[in-house]
Amino acid sequence: MKTVTLSSNTSWYLYNFRASTIRRLVTDGYRVVCLSPADDYSQKLVDELGCEWRVLSMNNKGSNPFEDAGLLLQFLRYYREFRPFAALHFTIKNNVYGTWAARMLKIAAINNVSGLGTAFIHKGLVPTIVRLLYKTSQPFAHHVFCQNEEDLAQLVSNRLVAPQLLELLPGSGVDLDRFHPALLEQHPDPFRFLYAGRMLADKGLAELVAAVNAINAKLRMRLKLMPPEGLTRTLQNLS
Repeated sequence: MKTVTLSSNTSWYLYNFRASTIRRLVTDGYRVVCLSPADDYSQKLVDELGCEWRVLSMNNKGSNPFEDAGLLLQFLRYYREFRPFAALHFTIKNNVYGTWAARMLKIAAINNVSGLGTAFIHKGLVPTIVRLLYKTSQPFAHHVFCQNEEDLAQLVSNRLVAPQLLELLPGSGVDLDRFHPALLEQHPDPFRFLYAGRMLADKGLAELVAAVNAINAKLRMRLKLMPPEGLTRTLQNLS
């Protein structure tokens, strides 16, 4: 039986975003081993998805080189133990250190870049180091998937990954059996926008506020031009 490993910086990520991939690999007869830090979702990977799980100790936000060296050693230990047919990596540190370990042991590393993060927006020592880590690790990957065109263009233009190793995906996908918003239902209520994300400028909050202000400005202009009965009806729809 061939073994496939999946690694990420949280078990939560693997359970919520890679469950369908794990189930498919298990169904296809692979031995699936997840490598991730321990959290509330670690055991769910085993109990609900039918894979194995091993703890991967890591500091997601840290930049201590000794801690990261320890992460590399963990990957080497696990890959020597399991000898996976392919090692799937998600999130930055796993993409970097997992790829190096896989390269040393001649294992195919398949990486997913869901977002390059602030390291490719800001300048300074840490962003420079992150770009260097990508440049010295990703060329050793067997394949690198990107989930938006901007990231793919940056990886190519900065010569971090060879174009022939890259492939663009339209996103992570959504399991509509689990996340079912009933989009086909007709709702008489006014359309509402919901922002779900961290309160960070890099997430586009300034653009969101500008868009809301623009929409509200147009709405206020429409209310001024409406006759009284139209104004009453609009306000009732908004309440």
